[in-house]
Amino acid sequence: MSNTANNPTKVITGPNTRWSYCNAWEAKAIQGGTPKFSVSLIIPKSDKKTIAKIEEAIKAAYREGEAKLKGNGRSVPALSVLKTPLRDGDVERPDDEAYADSYFVNANSTTAPGIVDADRQPILDHALQVGTDSEGGYLVPDEYERTLVEALEEENIFRQMAKVIKTSSGDRKIPVVASKGTASWIDEEGAYPESDDSFGQVSIGAYKLGTMIKVSEELLNDSVFDLQSYISREFARRIGAKETCLQKFREDGEIKAPVWFNGVVRSEETVVLFNMGKTAAPLDIHIYPKSDMAAGTVRLAQGVGGQRAVFPNAVKAEDDVALLASTRECTKNGVPEKKEGFYQYSAAWDSKHKVALEGGKTAQLLFTMQEMQEGGDVR
Repeated sequence: MSNTANNPTKVITGPNTRWSYCNAWEAKAIQGGTPKFSVSLIIPKSDKKTIAKIEEAIKAAYREGEAKLKGNGRSVPALSVLKTPLRDGDVERPDDEAYADSYFVNANSTTAPGIVDADRQPILDHALQVGTDSEGGYLVPDEYERTLVEALEEENIFRQMAKVIKTSSGDRKIPVVASKGTASWIDEEGAYPESDDSFGQVSIGAYKLGTMIKVSEELLNDSVFDLQSYISREFARRIGAKETCLQKFREDGEIKAPVWFNGVVRSEETVVLFNMGKTAAPLDIHIYPKSDMAAGTVRLAQGVGGQRAVFPNAVKAEDDVALLASTRECTKNGVPEKKEGFYQYSAAWDSKHKVALEGGKTAQLLFTMQEMQEGGDVR
């Protein structure tokens, strides 16, 4: 990388630059001064490329200031006698091993810095990104954090369906509708009765789950397989099973693959699904019309009809109309689609699902189900 052409005083440091005394998320005041965001960048002296870029940036800043001062008729001291931002750790901090054989630059600002991940996407929530040690901040490796969260979503089926709320304070207050108003029959030109909604809030507490895997240095150094991926998936398996007390159904210790049912419906049929798991299972439902159907004529109902879903838009032959527990959404040909009514994305032990189509027309069905069981304690 090189200095930015439009700003010769800007430098992108090398990959071996370390952070110390990091205050990147919250501004910190020193001895009652103005709170600032700050970091000490430690650059190994072996990184001659980064050091050269910083020295060139200092010269550029000097030339810029020199021109302004001379324009005002003022004298300018030589650069060699000025104290520059690039400082020698061996000279200024000889008792601190972190600064040995390194230069360092102290940077601070009253404006919060922009922080991005490996894909240069802004990091807005630092709950899983940042830690603090005795010498300042350090970043959790971004790839490892993302792998763990993705593995948790795969292991814990409810993370795929529910809204996950991250909180930094431990508690989260959520506004709720405590009671709803009602409508009333009134006479012509009669007064409208008042009936207000009332609101409240609920507080959700955060709980901590923990587990540990001991790994020797020899195993880390000598392992011939991807140990990091194994550890992240094992953490996800333990935490995912414990936080919901549910897990994917297992046979002989192995997770049972999702089961599927398919068939053809003409006009209206009731599909009966047999779930061999130990509890209700999430469903992905696909309807493939064999001919065009008018708006509102494709409908689903569960059980005795307490739950109904209607697709209000017209569908064409070979469309893929889907209700998906895996993504908690309704789609048509993979694109989000409007749905009216409520339909639970699950199947109990012998649940009944009524599929209704435009009269005399047919559609192919595909039901995919991930059977579940109680998670219990993970040891």
